[in-house]
Amino acid sequence: MGNDAYLVFPGDTDSQGAVARVHAAVRSLWPHAGARVQPDHALLTPSTEVYTWPERATGSGRISLTLNHAIPAVFVSVESSGRMSTLTAEFRRLLALPSASDHTALAATCPDDPAALVRAALAAGTEDEPALRQLVEAALEKTNPTIRAGGIQAAALLGWSSLAAPLLLAAAVEEDEDLKRQIRIALRKCTSTT
Repeated sequence: MGNDAYLVFPGDTDSQGAVARVHAAVRSLWPHAGARVQPDHALLTPSTEVYTWPERATGSGRISLTLNHAIPAVFVSVESSGRMSTLTAEFRRLLALPSASDHTALAATCPDDPAALVRAALAAGTEDEPALRQLVEAALEKTNPTIRAGGIQAAALLGWSSLAAPLLLAAAVEEDEDLKRQIRIALRKCTSTT
């Protein structure tokens, strides 16, 4: 993903509380819609649901809240045809969510929590961040397969070319077939030019 428009909630976020907070922020940013604004809801998988608030007056934007109960991760994506950075900054201010560096710092203090690492990857931008890259590399080297899986998922989300070499090393020693498959997917994302 590696998109500056992803705003990630802390790991202990209550799902319905997140929906209420985003709904209040949408109403604040798009007051012309008033109380009529209700999100569309979709269950994508048994563990992933998405709430979407389209900007109905002009059709120029959309706010989506993804609840991934499997990771767990709760994050907002902001889409706008004109004022993306402004809208994202306004949402970050209204929701008072941790920054990408805050998520990376939390992942560093919890190296055995793969969900914290994945949330840090979701919050990260497209530019390679050495601290986060080192956390992903360390996770790939762990003996615990759950932590390695978190490192692989984080690498795939980031898609940084600097993670290709550590993924290749991980692939060479990985014995779990499912994790090998995940590494191949992450490698494609980290070596893709698009």
